[in-house]
Amino acid sequence: MIDKTNGNLILDDGFIIRKGMTITEFWNTMNKSKIESDDGDVMKRLRLYPQRFGTTYLIISVSFFPKNILSKVNLYYSENGEFPSWRYWSYENEMENKEKLEIWLEQELGQKPPYRFAWGTIETYYDQKGASSGAIITYKLLDTVSSSTIKKITDRSARDGVNKEEEPVEWPTKRDREAEVKEAQEKERRYQEKFEALPESVREAYIAKAKLWTGYESQAKISRALAEKFLTLEICYLMEKDGIIV
Repeated sequence: MIDKTNGNLILDDGFIIRKGMTITEFWNTMNKSKIESDDGDVMKRLRLYPQRFGTTYLIISVSFFPKNILSKVNLYYSENGEFPSWRYWSYENEMENKEKLEIWLEQELGQKPPYRFAWGTIETYYDQKGASSGAIITYKLLDTVSSSTIKKITDRSARDGVNKEEEPVEWPTKRDREAEVKEAQEKERRYQEKFEALPESVREAYIAKAKLWTGYESQAKISRALAEKFLTLEICYLMEKDGIIV
């Protein structure tokens, strides 16, 4: 369910995906068997296997970029709890999935769109180029995340019993974060060189797939610059996963 008072997404097993949680906190407390894939290095994005919400199944993708803080959650309708297959794709089926997702959101939130709250927004979309539909939960984040903010997140987690049975979390130092940024920039440079060398048809395929998973069209309505950044990093991740860049 979605708690519209704070934007928390509560899974069927009781796990809470919440605004302000860090990727370390998510990784330490999430049941690893639910995680289908993760890049964990480029964009801090993880995709879960289809999750059940009552009688509805949704594919969930969580993004911890920038600053390793949860920034958005992508939701995709899943028929019978399975990942969609291009083999059975049709525009009619995709629009039906979009409608089912919109009905689910209305039932969860108890109101019709637009969904704009103090903590963020929820928007549904159909990406024509990516031939996909879904919804994006975008959380409002501070422009900067100070050490005191991270301490508050850690203190809150302790009060809520998060990480009670886990190893202590080692938060990254300023030098660690600077090294991480430098490494990401270097990967982007390598990606750009490799990407430009690919045949046009392959480049277009990567772009279409990246737009599918980032919800590019909907995100661009909010911030085109951020949408382009997400798109670039997603393509970088896909190429790295395919072994094109290392």
